[in-house]
Amino acid sequence: MEPHLNSPEPYDVVSKIVDRISKAQDEETLHVTLPKEIGVAVVKLLDKHPSVEASNCRVSYDSVKRHLDVLIRPSPIQNVHMGWIHRSLVALERSGRITAAEHDLLVLDSNTSEYACLPANLRSLGTEETEFLGMYAGSSKEPDTTISHQSLLFPNVVVESGWSESLSRLRSDKTLWINGGLGRVLVVLIIKWTAQANNTVAGVIEVWAGDAAGNDSLVQTEHVFPAPPPQVAVGQAIYVTRGQLFGNVLDPGLNPADVFEFRIDTLRTLATRALEKMGLQPA
Repeated sequence: MEPHLNSPEPYDVVSKIVDRISKAQDEETLHVTLPKEIGVAVVKLLDKHPSVEASNCRVSYDSVKRHLDVLIRPSPIQNVHMGWIHRSLVALERSGRITAAEHDLLVLDSNTSEYACLPANLRSLGTEETEFLGMYAGSSKEPDTTISHQSLLFPNVVVESGWSESLSRLRSDKTLWINGGLGRVLVVLIIKWTAQANNTVAGVIEVWAGDAAGNDSLVQTEHVFPAPPPQVAVGQAIYVTRGQLFGNVLDPGLNPADVFEFRIDTLRTLATRALEKMGLQPA
């Protein structure tokens, strides 16, 4: 949804966005097309506005496409992946695939307060990344979730989830992260939830890998809902390598090609509970 703006000034744009935030009852995504200088100024003003923080809004600006996106009042299904990522990392440690010391090196950032009681290396900070490079300079992005090595300033793995956002917008976010990160973001997981008939919801995950030059490629697609047959569902997982998870700061002797599993059954269970809170059910 895009409000009508004539020759927008930053404060006028912010006023209209805040008004929309105050009237929103459920999750919605607000889209505004703005020149770069206006978009950058609006992001800075929204970052300091109490209404944005109180509504747990997520603000992003793509300086190439000139898109300002504001996600208002994220729904339970929008945030459910945070618990999935956390449980997956814990499972890797418990199985001995990574050590406790390695786990402590990973910082999990999220824009939801739901997991604020978790250990110090799992944060709920509303972290906004602004150090995009090349033609994406001036862009800013509040990710849904990131995994970073504590010594790195930019995330290795990014999760972008969408309920009110379209798949095309999520893929634009992926492009911003990988192309605008110029080799720093190694994996982007796109999770798209889509309302279907009879109060049911479909879900799909795309895994996009980035290379050192900032190019991206689709390497995996998995369906959460409808779930595949049980004999297939039990083996479903998203695969991430040690090198992608930890970046270029691996300890000597560790194999960057080691493959880790993030089991989809865990996400499916958490998503089913979240949908129940919304009066919905899996497709």
